[in-house]
Amino acid sequence: MKAFARIDVIIQTLLILGGLVIALSLWGGSNFSDYYFLPYFIVGAWQIFSVIVHFAGEGGKMNKLRKTYLITLLIVLIILVASMASDAIIYSLFGLLFFSPLMALFYLYTCYRESQLYNQGKAGHDLSGQTLLRGNTPAAVVNPDAESQVS
Repeated sequence: MKAFARIDVIIQTLLILGGLVIALSLWGGSNFSDYYFLPYFIVGAWQIFSVIVHFAGEGGKMNKLRKTYLITLLIVLIILVASMASDAIIYSLFGLLFFSPLMALFYLYTCYRESQLYNQGKAGHDLSGQTLLRGNTPAAVVNPDAESQVS
């Protein structure tokens, strides 16, 4: 997972910066409406792929930042599905124009923090500061201040 975490952060950064370049270069041009939203789908598709790889690679165990991201994503999906039956879908989709880039940046930050822990040799640490006993799988968590360890 260490190699994927590093590659994941690099690819996400390049996709987000590339999306900004595309959006700014098309601003006000004749192709603006045709390609403006393309980076949303490209970055989103990569991040969903990344979520799946991290989930499978960690055996379903997640840190607090990743859980927060997934819960937020679930709430957004529920709001979208609930608003589909009414005119509220327009407002929901409009809100996503601004909210989804923030979510993308939050997920990039989450992956960056995980990558930092891998690079520091602290793959066995949760982002909350708790020490994990078995490598990088948070199966058994120990309070760093406690005297005895739980397996």
